[in-house]
Amino acid sequence: MFDNLVDAIVDQLKDGPHPKRSSDIPTFFSLLMGRIPEPHLENPVFQDPEGSEKPFAPHYERFIKPEIQTFEHKRIATLKSFSQRCSGGWRLLGAVVIMGIVFSVFHYLLYIIFPAIMAWCYLPIPQYNDSIKKTIFPHIFSFFGDDFRYAPESLVGIGSLEPSAILPAHDKAKLTDSIRGSHKNVTLDIVWAHLTRGKGKHNTVFKGVFILLSMNKSFSGQTIVKLENSAKKPPKGLEKVSLEDPRFEADFEVYSSNQIEARYLLTPSLMDRLRGLSDLFGKTDIQASFYNQ
Repeated sequence: MFDNLVDAIVDQLKDGPHPKRSSDIPTFFSLLMGRIPEPHLENPVFQDPEGSEKPFAPHYERFIKPEIQTFEHKRIATLKSFSQRCSGGWRLLGAVVIMGIVFSVFHYLLYIIFPAIMAWCYLPIPQYNDSIKKTIFPHIFSFFGDDFRYAPESLVGIGSLEPSAILPAHDKAKLTDSIRGSHKNVTLDIVWAHLTRGKGKHNTVFKGVFILLSMNKSFSGQTIVKLENSAKKPPKGLEKVSLEDPRFEADFEVYSSNQIEARYLLTPSLMDRLRGLSDLFGKTDIQASFYNQ
């Protein structure tokens, strides 16, 4: 439900062309020529995704719809600023090329100046996108509870995730866009993460979402659930756990420091939910770790 609501609203707010998408190349060149689109000021209507348990449309009408027209004007202003910056940037780049040829430092200037000019031209786009997130996302997530909070920065430190023992080896971690709230006495944190590794050129080893849930059961050990094809060897200090659900074991490998505790945590209903989550995302690499409550 999170995905459907967020995608539908953000797509509506960001209805205009994105200059970095290949499908918008004609629009991109149109912007370079100074042709700015007219604002879409029709009355926007939100359609709830099929099968929604709780309709979002009333919440949308009250909290988000009033922001639509404001952001539409901001979108047009952003495209205009992008167009003007590109026009000035090309002229500046032409002057830099001439200077580089005259003074025989063409390649040095090109490597330094060209990326700087492109970054300056593109700057209004991420600024506009960030303004949407900071204004609209809190309204979106308040729908799920009064205590739900969105923050553009991370509300979770990478140090609290390391003991999970399911993070891939990495040198650098970037955590942003946090959501924090509670549901049925379970607190949860959702954070977007990008983990990289390597010297010089950093290679992505993980790019996705971490979800932290408090447990309403007491336990002292650690239990890890991995997709069956990702579990090459038992994690250090843990042993493989055999469960009574052959469907679950066909998809996942379970390792724990305490066999009895692992079966206590992985109830039939929880195993069904994990299988359902894996199926929902197309058998992507979903892993779980029970640790530190």
